[in-house]
Amino acid sequence: KYHYTITTAAMPLSPPLYPSLTIVAVLANAASGQHQLMEGQVITLCDRLDPQHIPQECICSEPEHLHAMILCVKPFNGTIFNDTIGMKLDLDVCNSLGSSITLDVTERNHGIEFPIETIHAGDENNIPIPGLSMIVPYVGSFGMDVTVVIAGTPDELDLKVGLNACLKVRSRDICVSDMPGLSSEFPWYILNGKYSFGDVCDGGDSVVNVD
Repeated sequence: KYHYTITTAAMPLSPPLYPSLTIVAVLANAASGQHQLMEGQVITLCDRLDPQHIPQECICSEPEHLHAMILCVKPFNGTIFNDTIGMKLDLDVCNSLGSSITLDVTERNHGIEFPIETIHAGDENNIPIPGLSMIVPYVGSFGMDVTVVIAGTPDELDLKVGLNACLKVRSRDICVSDMPGLSSEFPWYILNGKYSFGDVCDGGDSVVNVD
């Protein structure tokens, strides 16, 4: 693992895969208004992902049929980690091999771009982000990981996607999220729960009318 001295800088994400925080805020407000207008009329894939519990740094959209995309720009301003991470999550609910997730991760200060190949239902992974770590005083260097858990079927899909920082000691992982005083920032989850997409894969329609 590598350790970088991280400083705060007002600069865009590189590469520019993600909108600025200002644009995210504007789009999030617009999406909130749209959700209120649609309430009682239709249920979309983004609605089924419980948008009230998606982090405020993220927005959900449906650029492709039966795909939900969540776009996040998350600033971390802690004493041991001061950086901005961008994440783009594409959830393919009705994939013929089982519901699947693909991810793209970027990091601001050093221009890291890290695509993660498709992960299908039944998989559970802690995926290290190459070249990104943080030093915890008196403990050691913790590598930044992308946590991905996807299990079940579209009727009842378990999803856990986010960031954590872990250190391997012998055969055991010790994570910042387990350490008193440091667990307030990590883990940081985009999705964490059970989600139901009903019969959208049978009917082929992600928008369902509500009576």
